[in-house]
Amino acid sequence: MGVNTQFDLSIAEGISQNLIRKKTLRKGVKLIDPNTTFINYDTKFGKDVIIHPNVVFGKNVIIEKGTKINSGSFIGDEVFIGEGTYLYPNVCLYHSIKIGKKNIIHANSVIGSDGLGFAKAENSWEKIEHLGSVELKDNVEVGASCTIDRASLGITVLNYGVKLDNQVHIAHNCNIGKNTIIGAKTAIAGSTVIGEDCLIGGGCGIVDNIKIENGVRINPMSYVTRSIKKPGIYSGG
Repeated sequence: MGVNTQFDLSIAEGISQNLIRKKTLRKGVKLIDPNTTFINYDTKFGKDVIIHPNVVFGKNVIIEKGTKINSGSFIGDEVFIGEGTYLYPNVCLYHSIKIGKKNIIHANSVIGSDGLGFAKAENSWEKIEHLGSVELKDNVEVGASCTIDRASLGITVLNYGVKLDNQVHIAHNCNIGKNTIIGAKTAIAGSTVIGEDCLIGGGCGIVDNIKIENGVRINPMSYVTRSIKKPGIYSGG
């Protein structure tokens, strides 16, 4: 009997998913509710991975050992998640994202969405496709409801040990230096480079295409419109 209708296709998909889930369980992955987990045939899991209900995995996903993914998360095609990473509920990882080891990503954060890329046409804005990616190095923590945009070309990077508070926005092609910490509701516009060991307070706005030197402290609610070339403490409004 062939697959001739959408109903037939759904039945076949259900049978396939049951086989994939059984194979996954035999490899030592813990599925809290197997019937609500969608796993592609080529998803690769390390040992001691824990998957909570209602998680979806795209194609060619790699999840390393000891990772825990909580309910409602979406893991897009070609995503890599490093060893010992913890995803809170409803995290969304768009396609082609790389997450390093021992990362923590809090609830409702979105990594890999398109940046603000539009060209003005006569009577409208025409979308510019974002073809790059996002990479989070090891030991990064992303707060709740953060957004980190994919690069237009190349990679948006959060380097080792970066910490984001809740509701931080990192735009396309930004590079955030090692061990920098960023307070809540700060927004950093596209292609800006933040140095290592910086401390950026909450509610700051940082414009596009500038560079901030290593060891800079920016006080809360500051508006940064030009590059900062020397370490120090800065305020503005």
